[in-house]
Amino acid sequence: MIIYVVDAHGKQEKSFSPFIDGCFNGPDGVFHLLKGYLNSLHIQNSDKILFVADGAHWIWNRIPGLLKALGLAPERVYELLDFYHAVEHLGKVAGLRKTWSSKERKHWVSKQRGLLLKGKAIEVVQAVQKLCRGRNSKAIKTERDYFVRNELRLNFSTVKALNLPIGSGAIESSIRRVGECSEFCVTVSVPGSASAPAEVKVRSENGPSISHVGGVDFCWSGVPGTIFSICK
Repeated sequence: MIIYVVDAHGKQEKSFSPFIDGCFNGPDGVFHLLKGYLNSLHIQNSDKILFVADGAHWIWNRIPGLLKALGLAPERVYELLDFYHAVEHLGKVAGLRKTWSSKERKHWVSKQRGLLLKGKAIEVVQAVQKLCRGRNSKAIKTERDYFVRNELRLNFSTVKALNLPIGSGAIESSIRRVGECSEFCVTVSVPGSASAPAEVKVRSENGPSISHVGGVDFCWSGVPGTIFSICK
């Protein structure tokens, strides 16, 4: 997982060292870790909070409990399916249409991709539903259910208009540096953004810690079973 701050223009705040971490304690361990970090960042003072992840049940099923535990106002929290994962699932649907040519598959995916960006998720679900027939109908229904289940997390146009990221590109990059970890992002938008970095440098003695080696900050959450992670 990764936690980072964006400025008013939606750009990643360079003066804020993102939290990149993971653990070996399963889903509950990941959310225990996440809760600790967000508490230490005084997340309640943030302007907007965006959770971006793939469609994994274990992630989204735990978000309501996390929000309640942190005391976050629902109107400031956004949940979003990773856009690029959604497009991958569209590609899977097109790939199951064996009678289509490569050009037809690309055209269909491109059209549905555009609809997602315009906030027309219902039309995308309907387009997938129309393909639920023939030999691969069961596999296509699985993909349809993926979009139906996450329909409220497909508000890409709304989130983009807020200058917030619609994908988890930050964690994709981090995986190459850190190794295997949960593909889960938390993006924070704070008023002014300039004052945020000073606040997040504070770490409690019994919580996360930092070691500075060769120009790189290595963070440890203080939770047994978690891994050291690159913070800057």
